[in-house]
Amino acid sequence: MDDRTISILKWRKGLKMPPVTLELFPTFDCNQNCVFCPRKHIEKDETGTVLSDKKLLYIIDEASGLGVKKIDIVGGGEPFKRGICIELIKRIKESKMEGYLNTNFSMLQKNSFSATDIK
Repeated sequence: MDDRTISILKWRKGLKMPPVTLELFPTFDCNQNCVFCPRKHIEKDETGTVLSDKKLLYIIDEASGLGVKKIDIVGGGEPFKRGICIELIKRIKESKMEGYLNTNFSMLQKNSFSATDIK
């Protein structure tokens, strides 16, 4: 059985279970204007408020402590618009969680970072 199935079965027995996967939305800003992008239809926070870098890192630490297995860095924008993106990836890896990053890669320059940057 996979982690999700086990979690659901335990939850059905009344046990409190952490989520298996957590999604982080670091930004709704994007450097592209793709015609097919669903972000045009996402209602944005009128205040423009986003979580601070410190809060994003705290959420990763808290998720790790709760037993979350995977963190997806996604959202309605390009995560690399936030300077913290590489640090988020490092923290996820250091916490022994699986990670996923949804990016259009247009903000990365050739040789801007390598796998060794995310040890």
